[in-house]
Amino acid sequence: MHWSKTLLVLVIFGGLAFAQQPGCDPGHPNAALDVNGMVPGPGSNDVDLGGAAAVGIHVDTALPSQEDVILILGTLGCGALPTPWGGSIDMSAGEVVADGFGLTTGTFLDYLAHTPFNLAISTNGINPPTPVLGTTQAIVTDPTNTPFSFRNTMAVRVTLGVAESIYVLGDDDFIQHTLVTAQPIEFCGATYTQFYINSNGFVTFNAGSGDFSESMPEFFDGWGNAPNPGVAVAWTDLNPGGLGSGATYAVQEQAGTFGNVRVEFRDQIHWSSNEPAGNFSVTFIGNAFSDTRIDLAGFLPATTATDDVIVGVTDGDSSVGNDTDLSDGMGTGISSVIGSYTSPMGAPDSVGELIPANVAPGFTTVLFFELGSSTANECRWSLLP
Repeated sequence: MHWSKTLLVLVIFGGLAFAQQPGCDPGHPNAALDVNGMVPGPGSNDVDLGGAAAVGIHVDTALPSQEDVILILGTLGCGALPTPWGGSIDMSAGEVVADGFGLTTGTFLDYLAHTPFNLAISTNGINPPTPVLGTTQAIVTDPTNTPFSFRNTMAVRVTLGVAESIYVLGDDDFIQHTLVTAQPIEFCGATYTQFYINSNGFVTFNAGSGDFSESMPEFFDGWGNAPNPGVAVAWTDLNPGGLGSGATYAVQEQAGTFGNVRVEFRDQIHWSSNEPAGNFSVTFIGNAFSDTRIDLAGFLPATTATDDVIVGVTDGDSSVGNDTDLSDGMGTGISSVIGSYTSPMGAPDSVGELIPANVAPGFTTVLFFELGSSTANECRWSLLP
């Protein structure tokens, strides 16, 4: 455990014996902390600020008296440092940034660290390209908590820069997601503020689908709902346990003109063999025509499944343009043309591959790079690493 300042109040009681409580400290009304007016939901320590312009940390007490505050910033680690007054400091590493007790030689904030305590930090100009996690927790004096007269707030871990929505779905299910902070997605000549996450490993734009019987004709024709553009991230029969399977579906959105939208299929399960299917995702790249990246680095092929896997992008209408089937029976159709494939001129192009059951994809990630924004180039691709 690494601390850039010593919590002297803990050192004072360091010789006392106490039991470590399991998990994170739940906090108490007499030691309450929120970030931007939000507190974590049940069973969680996380608050998602998305693209918020500022981070506001607020510490208060239900007591009628003004109480002193130590504020700590660091990295979440539930139960890392049990405290003799109960609960724990839930950080594997941290720094004291405000100390109303007068036990450390801190900053000007030390003189202001009393309830109600407020600290505002601007985030202007720092919209990071990946989620940034930071945790804050406070110790507050509480004369009702004898014999030590202190309490810990809950540790609140903040996600900054990316707004994340998490869903659970039933077997052969889908849900419509509406963008929260990201700019509209452009795909095959149209822009969208909503799309469908389908539990069997694909994303569509005009309609959701519970289709579990993967085939290239259905892929090219919009999963039976043509026209229905979409992405087969790893389309196969998944999620046999439905809502209780443990599988989740997450959307991460970056705010701003160049913000990406990433759809993640987490902790998936092959339906026919009940084996783990791992994690995989698609990223719609912000302000870059229809550029789309499929990431199968965390995908786990089954060993005894009966379902094939389809990967690719489609305009969702087999009656127009080209339907390019790269299937080679070995799972190397896409990988063999990364860096060399370019769609034919003059028409939209749906590009995909059927990977046989129990065969690993020949690539970990592929970028479907759209050739331009003009009508002639909509839904035409180069395949890049």
